[in-house]
Amino acid sequence: MGVGSAKHQPVIHRYGADPAQFGELWLPEGAAAGTVVIIHGGFWRARYDLSLGRPLAADLAARGYAAWNLEYRRALAGGGWPGTFEDVGAGIDLLATLPVDISRVIAVGHSAGGHLAAWAAGRDKLPKGTPGAPTGGEPSPAGGSVLAFVAVTGVVSQAGVLALADCARERVGGTAALDLMGGGPDELPQEYRLADPMAVVPLSVPVRCLHSRADGDVPYSYSERYVAAATAAGGRATLTETHGDHFTLIDPASPDWAVAVAAVSELLSLRGVRARAGAGAGAGAGPGGRGEPSGEEFQHVVQYVLGYLPARGPVGPAHADEVADPRVGVRDDLRVVAGVDLAGELGYAHATRVAPGQVLVILTEQRGRDEFRLAHDPVHPGTLRHHLEVNAEALAFPRALAIAGFR
Repeated sequence: MGVGSAKHQPVIHRYGADPAQFGELWLPEGAAAGTVVIIHGGFWRARYDLSLGRPLAADLAARGYAAWNLEYRRALAGGGWPGTFEDVGAGIDLLATLPVDISRVIAVGHSAGGHLAAWAAGRDKLPKGTPGAPTGGEPSPAGGSVLAFVAVTGVVSQAGVLALADCARERVGGTAALDLMGGGPDELPQEYRLADPMAVVPLSVPVRCLHSRADGDVPYSYSERYVAAATAAGGRATLTETHGDHFTLIDPASPDWAVAVAAVSELLSLRGVRARAGAGAGAGAGPGGRGEPSGEEFQHVVQYVLGYLPARGPVGPAHADEVADPRVGVRDDLRVVAGVDLAGELGYAHATRVAPGQVLVILTEQRGRDEFRLAHDPVHPGTLRHHLEVNAEALAFPRALAIAGFR
């Protein structure tokens, strides 16, 4: 279990009368750092339940998060289309009545739960009146009332079945997708368009896909296809290759779960990082009105990075050689402590602490700009400047932008 402490027992809250319409709310001791919805997998089959997510919820609560371990009706047991989808939507919306922060809600889903997590993040795009679509009602803890819509602000898909129609056609999990939907995509094209995450890219929120090539249950290619489709459509989706199997992703003792925890931390921090980085990009910001962040703003950004770097754990020192471009003067003998992804208005980056008080900022993706301003002069720490302006086609991604000194 992670650092910190959690309340020993979760509290059960119901969102419907069916025995499967409930969730377990795990709260940390003290204020929560954010809210995480855990959606278990099992190919949507009734023999698998939220006990799969319980160790993850306990671990997240111990790390300081509010964890909502969600149960739902499964295929051939009162669920399927549309019941499973209605349940996931209603279960997430119930958070509006619970003692949690609903301004930042990350959905973490494993296997079939990864499919449902990505689907839930796209509920705002569903046509009115379709299963799971926002109702626009008022929150109420009383049964029978319409709940307020709670938006998912980020997704961590752990070996997710993100290509539902492909799953049905390729018989991954046997008849799992067919049982969920009541037929195949050729028979039920409209239903699959509403249920398949591939059909609604891009989402308006970031998606972090974690998957191992050694996964023998859900093909790695499903995450590859989803990320390719999402990014081609302008979405913010990434794929991180893990090195265990299908189930190490939900083992709190495994390095693969540590990757998932880091993704949760990153997604919860994006709002703060994005606001501060964006503040420095506007006209008149910072010294001389050059669009540079002030020293205080940059210090806040680095504090965000350093604040959640330890969750990733140590990585090998060779990582600096792999990601650093020597043309920006990055030394290859710096010991890499840990790394984390972050986002700014100018693009996406990876920040790595390479030495005490130093962070290496590496641009991994750009959004219509040829420069990234999140940099601090390591030689003259009181001076803010653009460390590097690059031609987008001159260097291959990823590329190092700067060593950012922090004192």
